[in-house]
Amino acid sequence: MSATVKESYFWKQVKAGLEDTETDLCRIENVAGTGIFDVNACRRGREAWIELKVFHGRKIYFRNSQRSWAVRRSKVGGRALVLVRNDDALFLHSAVAVVDAKSTPGNDGKSFSVDVSDLPTPLFACAKPFKWSALREAIFESS
Repeated sequence: MSATVKESYFWKQVKAGLEDTETDLCRIENVAGTGIFDVNACRRGREAWIELKVFHGRKIYFRNSQRSWAVRRSKVGGRALVLVRNDDALFLHSAVAVVDAKSTPGNDGKSFSVDVSDLPTPLFACAKPFKWSALREAIFESS
């Protein structure tokens, strides 16, 4: 697994692939606090929060504040997800399942990483060419 895809490019792909006449995505550039996920998405009145990640080697990295935010949001019924990309595949996970997985603390005391082997079973996975309509349905399903 490599990180040849930058997150900014990944965001552009996600926006182009998921938005349609019934779906709006908004990138969150948060300067007021930390931990809030990258993307707020809404489709037919149903909202989801999505954290975009790309693999760096075999790991994905989080700030501790992202763990706290995902847990708080999920406890009150919010849909918090992590969308991970490697070069050739997409994986959609429950955020709480990812941040509760076995992890390694960062040297800075403010972050942690999760190895690909410790990630939970994805809610959705697909290889290139990406199946955006199927991913959209997985993000907004009612469960």
